[in-house]
Amino acid sequence: MQQTATPTQPPNGAGTPTPPAPPTPPTPPAGPASGGSDEERHKASVMGRLTRNWFVWHLAALFANILLLSFALLVVYSNLGASSIKLGQLNIPVIPILLVLFTLYTWKSFEEVDINEGAVLSIFGWVVCELPNGPVYAPLFLSMLRITDLELLQKEIPSEPELVDRGDKDTVAEGYYPPVRITFAGKDGQDPLDRRITAEVAAILKIRPEKGNLREFFVLYNGDLAAAMKQAEDTIVTGLSETLPSRTAAEALRGTSTINVDLRTLIEEKLGKGGVEVDTANIKLFNFSHALNTSIQKPAQALAEGEATRIAGRAKGDATSYEAEGDAQAIEKLAAQGGDKPRALELIFARDTAVQVAKEVDTFIAVGADGLASPAATLGAVIKAVPQGLKPKEGDK
Repeated sequence: MQQTATPTQPPNGAGTPTPPAPPTPPTPPAGPASGGSDEERHKASVMGRLTRNWFVWHLAALFANILLLSFALLVVYSNLGASSIKLGQLNIPVIPILLVLFTLYTWKSFEEVDINEGAVLSIFGWVVCELPNGPVYAPLFLSMLRITDLELLQKEIPSEPELVDRGDKDTVAEGYYPPVRITFAGKDGQDPLDRRITAEVAAILKIRPEKGNLREFFVLYNGDLAAAMKQAEDTIVTGLSETLPSRTAAEALRGTSTINVDLRTLIEEKLGKGGVEVDTANIKLFNFSHALNTSIQKPAQALAEGEATRIAGRAKGDATSYEAEGDAQAIEKLAAQGGDKPRALELIFARDTAVQVAKEVDTFIAVGADGLASPAATLGAVIKAVPQGLKPKEGDK
């Protein structure tokens, strides 16, 4: 909390008041150190370590090359006593040839590590260190630069849908995979998914070698990402088999995000020490049977149909109410104009009869001599137009 200092008054009013001290700036909240996010700092730390490896290795290689070249020159000069060999009429300069060969050897020992690749240096099979992207010196016949792709490897568990064998046989056809079936817990409830049911579970895995820990990746998995994926696949199937049976299917659907976090943590614990980065470890879907899906859908469908019927009935009732209201207003208006309310009723009756007949007769035109002003003529035309097979309803007699 900031506090503002008050000016100090001099004793007995002598002199000028002391100015207030400047306010103390607030202490920034505790948090990550400056310099970007944790991921950015981690990448910078990895690159710094790999760069140090590069410089240390190449300085050591340069020193070793100088010693090797000096030793070779010393051996040649001490044995020959000269810098050239005379073969007949030819005078062969040994030292220049040796320098050229050494230059070619050094040039062929350089390799390029692409931006999407990672590399480790091994000497006589022993993995020494990880090196960054760019040109790397790996002496021929003495060392080897082992390069791996850093792209993601994706696997659907148990396999792609078309490669899952859902037959009832104990054996699976070659090239196909058995489904991962989980029996969920059951409890009392109205939800069909709260019953004890068995369903197929599919998951998605995405992993790749972790830059900065490639030495461990080559030591534990020999640079084979498929071997790491196989371990990750076994781990996620084991995790699903241990986690899901204690939940109902409904609980599993609601808690999918929590289950995904637990699965990812489990796989990272298994693969993290081997230099493998887990990008995705999620449940893809719960594949319930068609019969179960139908039983789940029926109540919702029945509710939807009932709601549709209710809405249709309400609309029909509103239409009837509006029609009755319109007829009443028409009767009042016609009666007010003609002064005869029974005549207005005759007009309404003639209109309704014409509408009903028009619904049951293919072609029908009924116009009175005086238009609607002659309801009797209109009704007469209606009656004449009614086919012989059209009988009045019992309630109209």
